[in-house]
Amino acid sequence: GVVLALASAVLISSRPGEGGRRLTARAALLSIVAGVSLGSAVIALDRAPLESESLAAFVEIVVGLALLGLIVLLARASAPLRLGLSNLGGAHTVAGGRRRNVVAALVAGILLAVANAALLAALQSGSLAVVSVLAGLYPLATLVLVRFVGGERMTRLQLIGAALAISATVVLGLSLAA
Repeated sequence: GVVLALASAVLISSRPGEGGRRLTARAALLSIVAGVSLGSAVIALDRAPLESESLAAFVEIVVGLALLGLIVLLARASAPLRLGLSNLGGAHTVAGGRRRNVVAALVAGILLAVANAALLAALQSGSLAVVSVLAGLYPLATLVLVRFVGGERMTRLQLIGAALAISATVVLGLSLAA
């Protein structure tokens, strides 16, 4: 199940039109940072005492916001850092102006809080290995949203990845039930 999940995550994350393109150093670095960050967060939440309930998820969000604020302040003070961060991309806005962007950010924050609470509940009642693998399949949710909200088509590799992700979830579920 774990091997299926890992393979599905790679396929789901493939982007249309990247057929023969190689992995860039920037993409590799961002992938490593994202993976280490997600893994560290999952392990930290798993190690939180049961008595802390959702406080651990709340602290994780507050620490994340504090780090983001620190990066913003440092970027304002440092032109080289500002340039480096601007080269990462991702400065896209939602069409419709500032108000719509604020609403989108608030909705994203609420969804993050719900996801963290669900992750914490899963970690408190399940295996760290299984929960972390399933949490790593989050690109599937993004892929589905982009398909049905954004109207983009999925590539054959992404469809295969989605099927593998669903299969991995079933296999892991059956292995836990046994």
